[in-house]
Amino acid sequence: MVVPTIGARWFYGRASTFAMISLTRWTGLGPGHQTTHASTFKEYSVSTPHKTVDIAFLQDFAAAWNRHDLEALMGFMAEDSEFHAVAGPDLLGRSFKGLQAIREGFALAWQTFPDAAWLDGDHFVCGDRGVSESTFCGTKADGSRVEARMVDVFTFKNGKIAVKNAYRKDRPALAAK
Repeated sequence: MVVPTIGARWFYGRASTFAMISLTRWTGLGPGHQTTHASTFKEYSVSTPHKTVDIAFLQDFAAAWNRHDLEALMGFMAEDSEFHAVAGPDLLGRSFKGLQAIREGFALAWQTFPDAAWLDGDHFVCGDRGVSESTFCGTKADGSRVEARMVDVFTFKNGKIAVKNAYRKDRPALAAK
């Protein structure tokens, strides 16, 4: 028997409201004996003192990336924010700390891939964390193309992005068109 449920849970010491669809199969061992096969959690919004961070917030952030709108992107970032790029010499890739460094790091994406696009976005927010999943597509100056799934993992503070940590599949470059 499949049982959908809706509820609230505590994450990191505070309440977080979400809708949970839980596919539960009763084992036949009596009441209370069940196995959960899959659960999907979807956070609808998180209130902060200054602004609500929700799925629309991440959709707008993604849209600014696709417009190559650096000024709009910077408006989403907290004063003391950090950006960890998909590649670089450090454990977290190349890290950019502070608004000026992040501005340069974001601009580097379009310098490397002038036609960069993030497609098929899917987003969720849970508490002060969020994730955006998309397909990154871009062409380098030598004509080689990248097309790979990626995620951005976010930490929010006071209605802004405090940390943007980007991860992308390490897929070989595609041949030039």
